[in-house]
This record gives sequence, structure tokens and C-alpha cells, in this order.
Amino acid sequence: MKNILIILLLIAGFCLNSQAQRRKDRLENKADSISYAIGVSFGNSIQNQHIPELSIEKIALAMENVLNDHEPKMTAQDAQKFIQAYLTELKEIQKRDNLIKANEFLENNKKKSNITVLPSGLQYEVIKEGQGQSPVLANRVKTHYKGMLLDGTVFDSSYDRGEPIVLGVGQVIDGWKQALQLMKPGAKWKLYIHPDLGYGERATGNIPANSLLIFEIELLSIE
Repeated sequence: MKNILIILLLIAGFCLNSQAQRRKDRLENKADSISYAIGVSFGNSIQNQHIPELSIEKIALAMENVLNDHEPKMTAQDAQKFIQAYLTELKEIQKRDNLIKANEFLENNKKKSNITVLPSGLQYEVIKEGQGQSPVLANRVKTHYKGMLLDGTVFDSSYDRGEPIVLGVGQVIDGWKQALQLMKPGAKWKLYIHPDLGYGERATGNIPANSLLIFEIELLSIE
């Protein structure tokens, strides 16, 4: 939180010193460049928090109050507490909304003729059949895969990295674990994984909490 406040003060300081002398859309010297760089960094950090309804005007007002020694409407301690409480509330709302979206999608998806639903709730469609024996929990397998969120965002892909991955069947999320033990070498499936069979309420990397996971998996071989 202190780092964010420092960044805001730096942004305001550079803007106030240069605004009267330079056009905002030009980077004419190092001061302009560092100001813009800090703005990009701060903007990206805020964007990654997925905070809706931010008011640039209120941010500027708060910075102006602090820099001009006017009494802010919140102390630094109160501001930090408010932000933490707000982010906690926002995460809970996002978790709830993601779970609702996952349930609604799977309820509709299971009605399709090409979708198989397991007793656990895992849904899959067979893109290509394989041959041979299916792996068991103790096996390691070589796979190619692409993982997507419900909105189509790709969060991981062995295809993009240009090489398959070898992993233990018993060491992956439940949705994968169940599917791999039904697949045969050479098969390609598309999985629709409920949060309970994925990462649940735990946000992981760029996967938000309670996310429905969609995977395209090729089982290349059993190692």
C-alpha cells in the first residue's frame, strides 16, 4: 500500500512540474519519460487488480490534497484499511459470480449431444479417439494441452511453448486426473472442468478463484 501511495505522489509531482511547460502527449526528456513509465506501471498494477469504477478525478483530488498540505478526507491508515476491505469484498463478489457462471454454463453445456457427463460432474467431448490401454494414477504421461477460461482467455498452452509436457497422472487437478484415466494414447479430448474439480476458491496465477476451466488435451503416450 505504501508503494502505491509513493507512486501516486511521484506521478503527481512530475505532472505538476511539467504540465505548464509541456504537452501531455510528448516525451521530451527524462522527466517526461520516467513520469510516463511510472504511469504505465501504476496503470498496469491497477488493471491487474480488476478494480471497477475508478475515478481519475478523485485520484487527482487526493494527490492534490496531500501535495498541497490540505487535510485529506482520509488518513493514510484509513485509506489503507478501506482499500484492503474493498479488495476483499471485490474478491468475494468475483468468486460468487464466477461460480454462478460456471454452474450456468455447465448446465447448458451438458444438454449437447456430443458432451459426456461423468458422475463427478466432469464434462468432456471426444475430438479424436485413441488406442491401447488407459493410464493409471501411478503412470506418467506425455501430453499436449491448451487451457482456457470461460471467456476464451488462454492461461496456459504447451502448444505455444512448442513442446509437450510429461506429468504424473496422480499429480494433476481432479478434472485432469479423471479424464486421463479414461483416455487412450492418441486421443484428444476437450474438458469442461467445474471449479470443484479444478482450483476451487483458490486463485492460481492468472486463473481467478472459482473459474470454470476448459482444456484441450492430447494424450500422446504413457511414459
